[in-house]
Amino acid sequence: MGPPVPARHEWVGITAVALGCALRFLLLTTLALQTTSASHSAVVIGALPMATAVISTLRTGNRPSWALWCVAAT
Repeated sequence: MGPPVPARHEWVGITAVALGCALRFLLLTTLALQTTSASHSAVVIGALPMATAVISTLRTGNRPSWALWCVAAT
């Protein structure tokens, strides 16, 4: 059994965030690639999982295992 399905009133917010993140990321990546090299972009995009893990840890105060940090670093 999986997680519960979001309530009807939550779908508007979920949809707005999903579309906003996806479209904004694609648009800004496309604009950035007009002024920088693809190799630089690959490094920045590759660092996003580690940045996400660090920011999440700082915001929530959770202490992830060393295994998570090893996986995020690779």
